[in-house]
Order: sequence, then C-alpha cells, then structure tokens
Amino acid sequence: MKQKEPTPKRVTTPVSYEVAHNRAVRQYKKMSIFILWAGVLNVVSTVIAIFQNSTDYSLCFSFNNVIFLILGQSTPLLKIIIVLIAVASGALFAAVGYFASLGHKAFLFTGAIAYFLDFVVLFIFINPSNDGYLTSILIHAMLMIAIMFSLFAYYSVLAIEKKYNKE
Repeated sequence: MKQKEPTPKRVTTPVSYEVAHNRAVRQYKKMSIFILWAGVLNVVSTVIAIFQNSTDYSLCFSFNNVIFLILGQSTPLLKIIIVLIAVASGALFAAVGYFASLGHKAFLFTGAIAYFLDFVVLFIFINPSNDGYLTSILIHAMLMIAIMFSLFAYYSVLAIEKKYNKE
C-alpha cells in the first residue's frame, strides 16, 4: 500500500501595515458612503412621489415624511416647498456622508446619530397603517446596519494604526 505523503504546512506571512490599512480604509469608505446615499434617496423618492401625486414618502427621511404629511400637497406651491425641504435635508445628509467618507469622525457620528434619530421618529410619528410603513422600516434598518458597519470599520482602521505604531 502506498503511503500518503504529508501535506506541506502552509506558511502564513504576516500582512503588512499598508495592506491591512488600505483594506480597512476601503471597507470604511464603502460603508460610510451610505449616509450620502440616504440623502440622495430622500430627494429622489420625494420627487417621484410629487410627480405621481402620491403621499407615499416611505423612502424619505421620517422627519421629512412627518412634515410632508402635515403640509399635504394640494397646491403647486406646497409641492415646491416639499421638494425644497427634501433637497435641503438630502443635500445636508449627502454632505455629511461625503465628509464622513473622507474619514472625519465628527461627520460620521453626526450622520449616524441623525439617521438613528430619524429611525426613532419613524416609530413615534408615522402611522403604521400608512402604505409604505414596512418599506420605510426596511430601508431605515438596512441603512442603519450599513452605518453601524461604517462605525466598526472606522475603529478597525484606528486599531490597525495603533497596532502597527506600537511595533
């Protein structure tokens, strides 16, 4: 009987600082950009709802949704005001997301806290019988998970920097 040859042991080489750091930074940038996309989604969904003469603002920020439902959209002026509110809040979130993706801790935490508070507003002020309530919960949950991953990735970058600076 032929004896089985032992499999050679794998030699693992330690990952260099540059490789580990660049990988963590890329992951952080991918996840933190979701704050920017939350702002873009807010504007696009508002414009679509206005053009469809709908009051389904389920893909918008919850605080915008509350304002829009209070205003209604009975006149062209109100429709313009609703779009301007959406553009202002969407642009603000997009700017926060952009600066967060550049690694600015204050913008990352501001975006995370603001979106979390927006998620809370959804449960407090939005009527669960609204058409897009479940859709709004799912979108908010997905974006919150992405934002939490960006926070984790941010601290991963810091941990890598700390680890390699000690050696």
